[in-house]
Amino acid sequence: MDPKAVKSDLVLILDFGSQYTHLITRRIRALSVFSLCISGTSPLSSITSLNPKVVILSGGPHSVHSDDSPSFPDGFVDWALSNGVFVLGICYGLQLIVQRLGGEVRVGQKQEYGRMEIEVVKSCGIFAGKMVGDKQVVWMSHGDEAARLPDGFEVVATSLQGVVAAVEDRNRKFYGLQYHPEVTHSPEGMETLRYFLIDVCGVNAGWKMEDVMDEEIKVINNTLAPDDHVICALSGGVDSTVAATLVHKAIGDRLHCVFVDNGLLRYKERERVMETFESDLHLPVTCVDASDQFLSELKGVVDPEMKRKIIGKEFICIFDAFAQELEQKLGKKPAFLVQGTLYPDVIESCPPPGSGRTHSHTIKSHHNVGGLPKDMKLKLIEPLKLLFKDEVRQLGKILKVPEQFLKRHPFPGPGLAVRVLGDVTEGNALDIVRQVDEIFIQSIKDAGIYDSIWQAFAVFLPVKSVGVQGDQRTHSYVVTLRAVTSQDGMTADWYCFENSFLKDVSQRICNNVREFDCESVDNCQGGGLMALVCKAGSSYCIRSDITQGRTGQNVAFGVVNNVAAPTMKEISVGFSSLSCNNEKIAWKFPLETLGFRGKRRNGVIVAASPPTEDAVVAMEPLTKEDLVGYLASGCKPKENWRIGTEHEKFGFEIKTLQPMKYEQIAELLNGISERFDWDKVMEGDKIIGLKQGKQSISLEPGGQFELSGAPVETLHQTCAEVNSHLYQVKAVAEEMGIGFLGIGFQPKLGIKDIPVMPKGRYEIMRNYMPKVGSLGLDMMFRTCTVQVNLDFCSEADMTRKFRAGLALQPIATALFANSPFTEGKPNGYLSMRSQIWTDTDKDRTGMLPFVFDNSFGFEQYVDYALDVPMYFVYRKKKYIDCTGMTFRDFMAGNLPCIPGELPNLNDWENHLTTIFPEVRLKRYLEMRGADGGPWRRLCALPAFWVGLLYDEVSLQSILDMTADWTPEERQMLRDKVPKTGLKTPFRDGLLWHVAEDVLKLAKDGLERRGFKESGFLNEVAEVVRTGVTPAEKLLELYHGKWGQSVDPVFEELLY
Repeated sequence: MDPKAVKSDLVLILDFGSQYTHLITRRIRALSVFSLCISGTSPLSSITSLNPKVVILSGGPHSVHSDDSPSFPDGFVDWALSNGVFVLGICYGLQLIVQRLGGEVRVGQKQEYGRMEIEVVKSCGIFAGKMVGDKQVVWMSHGDEAARLPDGFEVVATSLQGVVAAVEDRNRKFYGLQYHPEVTHSPEGMETLRYFLIDVCGVNAGWKMEDVMDEEIKVINNTLAPDDHVICALSGGVDSTVAATLVHKAIGDRLHCVFVDNGLLRYKERERVMETFESDLHLPVTCVDASDQFLSELKGVVDPEMKRKIIGKEFICIFDAFAQELEQKLGKKPAFLVQGTLYPDVIESCPPPGSGRTHSHTIKSHHNVGGLPKDMKLKLIEPLKLLFKDEVRQLGKILKVPEQFLKRHPFPGPGLAVRVLGDVTEGNALDIVRQVDEIFIQSIKDAGIYDSIWQAFAVFLPVKSVGVQGDQRTHSYVVTLRAVTSQDGMTADWYCFENSFLKDVSQRICNNVREFDCESVDNCQGGGLMALVCKAGSSYCIRSDITQGRTGQNVAFGVVNNVAAPTMKEISVGFSSLSCNNEKIAWKFPLETLGFRGKRRNGVIVAASPPTEDAVVAMEPLTKEDLVGYLASGCKPKENWRIGTEHEKFGFEIKTLQPMKYEQIAELLNGISERFDWDKVMEGDKIIGLKQGKQSISLEPGGQFELSGAPVETLHQTCAEVNSHLYQVKAVAEEMGIGFLGIGFQPKLGIKDIPVMPKGRYEIMRNYMPKVGSLGLDMMFRTCTVQVNLDFCSEADMTRKFRAGLALQPIATALFANSPFTEGKPNGYLSMRSQIWTDTDKDRTGMLPFVFDNSFGFEQYVDYALDVPMYFVYRKKKYIDCTGMTFRDFMAGNLPCIPGELPNLNDWENHLTTIFPEVRLKRYLEMRGADGGPWRRLCALPAFWVGLLYDEVSLQSILDMTADWTPEERQMLRDKVPKTGLKTPFRDGLLWHVAEDVLKLAKDGLERRGFKESGFLNEVAEVVRTGVTPAEKLLELYHGKWGQSVDPVFEELLY
């Protein structure tokens, strides 16, 4: 397609690497205006040759102050001015305009990220349709700002913080928006684009599919000689069919279509599509059966990217052979190959335009783009290359392609090769996935929801699951069912099925397909694995618990039905990581924990959280993939995200201020158990904790009392739980003359004064700590922490939250700093608790700089944890000292303390609890950087992190804000904040100033949650307002009212 021939003025986007650039293209085409996107660093000749009426400079991740920041070519401004071209800069594009035309851009004093409100200050130009004072919500994402405008420019809108939001020079036709009008988070953005293009620029909105068809026919005929013949590769999908129909309309019988049966097609796909081609479309099609050729080349190949490359190469070999046959028949060899390549195919296979990079993370190699061999002999004709999927369907309708064919769900060119994880030639995987897919799709059609789904399909997993059918145990394969919605194939969301549909399709599959045990339903964005339905009876239910991770790292969860509970004590579900083909682990759970109460009852098998000491039994040696899968099993959909809070406190005798002895603690625990119906946790004959539902009370090494709260949905529930716990503890403790202190470090006593709790693991740790750090025993016996546990929906989500959490831990440490005393005197720190961790054990603590590597994910954390020295192994209800050896040694059977023995998953989970970075990964993320404090502060910490990490806008804003923080800066904050708190110098100001912005994002995030939770931030809001941390207030009291005594702190911070 020649852009200059389109009956619409061209809007050309120069892309500087923004993640939203393709949205600009889509939004403009939706206005019936033709738009194209090229690299922002393209030479001027590439821009001028397209003769655009409007040029849009996109946003991007760069700063104009960087030496390597991309820019439009020299001469661009003069060309635009001399030709009357309108120029609009968006975000980074605005800053380029300001800087290149003589203005000044500076680092923003108040960086703006996420939803912001702007106000129109001049009703002219791009806002001529608005009134002065009109406000609108927009999406901001910038750290720099326009400080001084070039001559001729004026401000037409500002943010409520006074930052320039829109500028224009109407005489020179240069305009700029500091926000992103193309995203849906800017509700009036589409109207702003329409007004600018149509009313301000006078663009002719003449972009129609009919014109596309006519223009493409001209291009095809101009490309081909009158006697040229063309091969068209038909896959049976919408794209290649529309492309073939278009070319056939242009050149008639000189088109020779070939449909290749590569052995990777869906159920009866060959017969069905050939009938459509011949009867409905009247296309000249030759069917080539190359099943053996493809499957032979794919034998033993498991990597999906390699599969795509192999398939692309084999297709071209077949097309070349087909061309040679035609040469013998026609006397002239076809020189061209038609393919249905789409714009999203190009984007996914190539570096993003304007990124300034010669490389990028390839989403996938398309068999008809990135998968083509370099020595291909046929030249390509790709008439749909600049169209999105919905536009192709519009074109197909004009070409009279049958509607039912146009509505077919997309099917990948590599076919079932990428829907069978692992070797496609092994066993009967292809037959199983074909049958399951056919039933799934037909069920969707029968339910009348086929057209509501963009793509639905089945995936075969190289996993075997244990199930029960009738009176027999089964051990067979697993398939996953996936369904997503989309508009243009660039972004997708999961389709939400009704439970009745899931029940019906599960029953149909299990009753009609042999040699597999389970199917799972994928209900998570971006990929992932949902609950498995086990083949275990005549009816089935599906639980909407999701686990998501990268391919090869998912873990299966099971659902069983119609089990006679009295006849079974436990159920095992075998699984392996998806990169393995053999069963590895069996998870074993008492039925009582699954809700089995009647004789026949549906129940859900899930991973224990956490498992008891003997909950997991290794059936074969663990692999690293199993460990990765364990972490990935924590993924869950946003609606299932919960908040877990843990807090520690010092118990003391009110009369003497001495710490509680174990005998007093035992009396307290027994009293709480008897009065409030908690279950006792014993080690030998000693009580060491309590459990009630998902809550637990445990003892830290120095007798610190810890509540590990249940996962709850809202902060109101969190605070209710805390209040209930404190009420119960106080009800028993006050009768004993015991009080509890909320502070981060023991303010009065030395280590020798602290009693040791009778827990085996603590004895091992106490002996080991002095060997690896000078402050380890202080950590064990004299610190108290508050931490928050939060969920993630995917590996990518985990990574983003992990990075945000690590970057902001110093701010949390400062806001909650509450440990300025040691042995009765100021210790020189605001958070002595935080300082203690700097010399506890460097092998297992710190800021984990590798989390910020591009390659970081579950696997990288596993690699780190494997090399962290172990403390112990728990066997036969005893802790065995394994200090100094790593879990990697354990995996190899090289632990001298238990020679030759291999670990199970419970060992892995225990090991993860002995790693102490600022943010810790289990099957959830733990934010660990806050001092213990009084009850009113216990709700503020979860509020702080929930507002930042559970709201997408705030989370992205934090990531954008901290993106350019260097590892050295992050470590500097970690090192200095324990001493200087919010007054720690950072860049051109203080950490205090950053905390102001962070707190606002946390508050905004809570407000968007809609639970009226922002009031829980009042405690830290006061800290941010004054810049005075809790520790500094205690020091002020110590030097004043308390007369340099720490004893009053036991009353000041008494629970």
